[in-house]
Amino acid sequence: MQTNYGKNVECKAMPAAEGWALCKFDHEEGKCVRFRLYELKDDVKRKETAWSPWYGTEYGSLC
Repeated sequence: MQTNYGKNVECKAMPAAEGWALCKFDHEEGKCVRFRLYELKDDVKRKETAWSPWYGTEYGSLC
């Protein structure tokens, strides 16, 4: 996850979670965030997606 105010955060799912994780991020109101997903196995990134569009942190609409 990346913000337009310089915050970059990763959320990792543990192997026992079978690829699912709940990530809670604290964002500044009225800013924008975007996401990308990838699978990390044996320290190798696989199946990496492109960045999502930017979404507003306040209402989730496009920035």
